[in-house]
Amino acid sequence: IFTIGAVCCGLTAIKLSLLHDYQRALFCLVMASILDALDGPVARGLKGTSDFGHELDSLADFVNFGVSPTLVIYLWGLRDWSWLGWSLCLVFSSAVLVRLARFNTGGDFNTATTKKYFMGVPAPACCCMLIMPMIFTFEGINAEFFSKPEVTAVNLLLVSVLAVSPLPTFSSKPSGHHGDHAFACAGPCVPVSHDMHCDVLFLCHELS
Repeated sequence: IFTIGAVCCGLTAIKLSLLHDYQRALFCLVMASILDALDGPVARGLKGTSDFGHELDSLADFVNFGVSPTLVIYLWGLRDWSWLGWSLCLVFSSAVLVRLARFNTGGDFNTATTKKYFMGVPAPACCCMLIMPMIFTFEGINAEFFSKPEVTAVNLLLVSVLAVSPLPTFSSKPSGHHGDHAFACAGPCVPVSHDMHCDVLFLCHELS
């Protein structure tokens, strides 16, 4: 249920971005990250883990963190660059795809650290890092700077490199469990203001 709910949030983010409602699109992406982080612990707690669940989670991860944020960031900040902007977005999607494939084949963990660290930044964290220029812009944090397509493009390429890099990223879950997550993401997700921008910024901080 959590996995399917996460996919629904990811797809809704695409729908909202097509309507230029980028603030709610961001919120949906963060909610997808939260639901994705919860599905593994809930399944283990209920002793309901299975190969089917693992495959479903992997497919959902690519939709939520490799497809949805790519379309959202393209429509928001890179559409004016036409094919160049779209090509950059394809780089990010491809990096997330490679990152998930590496995880699924068991080559994701750094064996020298007894599986306490991932190799590279996990997909949900990549998603949150990708949309940070949007969040800063809507928050009014140096908005003129973060709204530039050049900033979005550089951030996208940086996150793409981090996704497929061997950079050790701490993993809080026990070794051998499925799920491409960095850190425990079940912290309190309460609104910090009545403004949705602040809510999204706070949730991204909890997830990264």
